[in-house]
Amino acid sequence: PSERRDAWLRSAFLPSTATPADIVERFGEPDRRTATPTANRHVPGQTDSIVTLEYDRGLRLELYSVAGGRDLLREAEVTAPGILESDVVDVGVAWAVITRRMGQPQGRRGGMPYYLCGSCMGAEEPVFFAVEDGVVRRIRFSYYVD
Repeated sequence: PSERRDAWLRSAFLPSTATPADIVERFGEPDRRTATPTANRHVPGQTDSIVTLEYDRGLRLELYSVAGGRDLLREAEVTAPGILESDVVDVGVAWAVITRRMGQPQGRRGGMPYYLCGSCMGAEEPVFFAVEDGVVRRIRFSYYVD
């Protein structure tokens, strides 16, 4: 299961290097886009933004937008089936099917089980599953941003 798990974690959704152009190319223009100012924790006096892209079909993405710089993917939440590159591990699938395919989750945070890629290099980027009544209702991809 660990090889299948890692393969799914690497390919089911966007990589951490995805740009806003990559997102629009894959999903089209978002239905809503909001930007919330936030202080840069490394550069005193610099104001960056948290940009949220929302799609009515069940997708929300959050990017950290550095003032005068680049946009870094922070989080993606999928709440409807058919958005991921897999129909075996997806929203609406029984949790028992997912654990058979990917093994037991590596941990829980905030009541949500998560998986980590064991063979991936770099910072940990857990993928969380919201499970209700034995069925996956939401999948949240988290990306490392410093």
